[in-house]
Amino acid sequence: MTRDVTGRLAAVLAVWVCAVALLVALPATIAPTSSAEAANAADWNPGNIIDDAVFYDGDAMTADEIQTFLNGKVRTCQPGYTCLKDYRQSTDNRPADKYCNGYSGAPNESAATIIDKVARSCGISQKSLLVLLQKEQGLITSTAPSDWNYSAATGQGCPDTAPCDPATQGFFYQVYYGARQFEVYRLNPTWWGYQSGRWNNILYNPNGGCGTQRVYIENQATAGLYIYTPYVPNQAALNNLYGTGDGCSAYGNRNFWRTFVDWFGSTRYTPKLPQYGVDPSVVAVDASGSVLSYPFKNSAWGARVRTAGGIASTDRVLAMGDFDGDGRRDMIVIDKAKKVWLRPLAEQGNDLPSKRIDVDWSDAPFISAAGDADGDGIPDVYTTTKDGRLLFWKGTGYGTFAAARQVGSGWVGYTAFVSGSDITGDGVPDLLARDDSGALWSYRGDGKGGFRDGRDYLGGGWDVMKTILMPGDFTGDGPGDILAADKSGVLWAYAGNNNGGFSRVSTPVGSGWSVMSVITSEGPRPGWRKSFPGGAGDLTGDGNGDVVAVSTKGVMSVYPGNGSGGWLGPIQVDAKWGSGQIVPLGDFTGDGRPDIGRITSDGTFQLLRGRGDGTFDKPTTIGTGWSGFGLVTGGIDFDGDRRVDVVARDASGGLKLYRGDGMGGWLTGQGQPIGIGWNVIDSLSAAGDVDGDGVNDFIARRTDGTLWMYGTDGRGNWGSIRQIGTGWNVFKTVFSPGNFEGSGGPDVLGRAPNGDLFLYRGDGGGGWRGDRVLAGIGWQVMSQIR
Repeated sequence: MTRDVTGRLAAVLAVWVCAVALLVALPATIAPTSSAEAANAADWNPGNIIDDAVFYDGDAMTADEIQTFLNGKVRTCQPGYTCLKDYRQSTDNRPADKYCNGYSGAPNESAATIIDKVARSCGISQKSLLVLLQKEQGLITSTAPSDWNYSAATGQGCPDTAPCDPATQGFFYQVYYGARQFEVYRLNPTWWGYQSGRWNNILYNPNGGCGTQRVYIENQATAGLYIYTPYVPNQAALNNLYGTGDGCSAYGNRNFWRTFVDWFGSTRYTPKLPQYGVDPSVVAVDASGSVLSYPFKNSAWGARVRTAGGIASTDRVLAMGDFDGDGRRDMIVIDKAKKVWLRPLAEQGNDLPSKRIDVDWSDAPFISAAGDADGDGIPDVYTTTKDGRLLFWKGTGYGTFAAARQVGSGWVGYTAFVSGSDITGDGVPDLLARDDSGALWSYRGDGKGGFRDGRDYLGGGWDVMKTILMPGDFTGDGPGDILAADKSGVLWAYAGNNNGGFSRVSTPVGSGWSVMSVITSEGPRPGWRKSFPGGAGDLTGDGNGDVVAVSTKGVMSVYPGNGSGGWLGPIQVDAKWGSGQIVPLGDFTGDGRPDIGRITSDGTFQLLRGRGDGTFDKPTTIGTGWSGFGLVTGGIDFDGDRRVDVVARDASGGLKLYRGDGMGGWLTGQGQPIGIGWNVIDSLSAAGDVDGDGVNDFIARRTDGTLWMYGTDGRGNWGSIRQIGTGWNVFKTVFSPGNFEGSGGPDVLGRAPNGDLFLYRGDGGGGWRGDRVLAGIGWQVMSQIR
């Protein structure tokens, strides 16, 4: 694979130009507050300005605590100015990526709320952002901040010699992209001139004649601060810690450290006791069959918690995180009879009831939780077969799996098999396998449920280990680690280097683990409410969205997508479909495979249960009296119960909700009114999560040709409703196939009168990516496309 080195170099140079312009800023001379101990220059360590665990602590403060802090810094603002404590701004959505978890915009948000939400999204301490805002523009203590102070709040993309980059201009964008930039530094440590874990020659001042200091950078947070502000304070700047030094002094990193200490205390980390439900855990089953969770953080263990019981010695257990989207951690249990069960974990009280999962893993030598192997936010599973096939089981998000997909072969001769976390630093879960010689190998995930070519040798002698775990970041330094319990019950930690390599921590991190019959690991409680995919869904089981169409001759076929906006060969489903209305249903039956509905001319609603290979079972009737509905679409969880529903518009323009029971039927026989005046809509699709807020949305075209997003709140109410396009009446058919192109967010397809089919690619934040793309020709032969 080639890489755009020129583009990356330009981005790096842009960052350095910005840094040079900003970091020669005047030395702040604000004295420390009386409630905090003043910084002492003798404590300055150029190699460790701030510990990683402090700088990257996204839970350091709440929005209320930030507001109280701001109020305490400025009692009264000068007339005609808006101080930060009173500043408010309407924000927009930002898409999630590997650096931040995105942002859900809202009207009239306070600065405190913006800082808190950004910190949590990007994993940067709220305290670090407050200090950054002070260091760059003095915003925290200013009683007369200018418009420029807000426009260039963190200095991100705002050199003194040119206007701010419009993409980062303004307070919200400054805070968001400033925080995100430190994650770019952290996750791409070899891209930059200053790197942790080695000696670096750092300038004292932009004037090269002032010389450099040789600094061993100890951690990534310090490396990031030097990349953002590429100078180290000289002795003159340290001698006058609250004033000016000499002509060779620079103050950016000195001011960051000094201000942090003055306001919040030491930049060194003091471990906190890990808590179950907040921190990741190692899960073990003891000899009595009790499930015990051991929370950890930064190599420290919290108090163990009993979360379930009744596990037999022959049971196989997987800790899954939140598998069914209800906000509770789960585990999967495979019993002696090879039946598979979903068991929610309880933090206190009685054991919670189990639910059967209809999968057959009876011939699987190895079964492992895969983490989120395909990047959809939902936990998955890997299994192997006796003939060496590696199967990927995609989690649906509500307690079931899609049809298994083979992602490898030749997986024989292994004695251990574990997956679930990223050990190579690319944000994608990987897999470890131990062969019968005791050698340990790693396989790099591709982010789509499979693996890249080749494997990496991690070393021999692993046959002494009874259990190998991938707990994520056990040591608290960022990279993913390995835990392994040897046959005597001693637990060892192997610290990762973010590139697939490991070094064993010199002392054990636990003992007595030989009494445990099962040991596995789980991530922190996700708390996600993953939206359903929208459109017809993945009808063929290959991980890509598909389209259903009926020809003018009445032939119904599935048109599989290739995951990048193109097509695979069509699958004819029913040569005698006729004029029956297609209704995309999503997984209406709860078996992990999308279904479709048909409404016949006499108003009969038929269910065609999907088989996961592009074919369907024979239709069964699930309703009558549906002939009066002009628009019908399913595949959306409107009420938030993790069961997909159907919405329909009647002749008067009323919109009704028909709640699915998750098993192919209805919770009630009557539709619930959820809107009026919908006769102005001539096209309606359940699109998935259009704006990136984690809940389902509709795409609708009005009769005047405008295109709208109708958001929901995931609890049975409407959310954000806004126009996203005009001129769509040039298309005979408009619908959303969900995320058809496989990146960004849900897309929209429009069919022109001449049969040309155009793809409009969503960006995941309620907007569009690039120009439209011709996705096909000759579609005028279709009477319906969904």
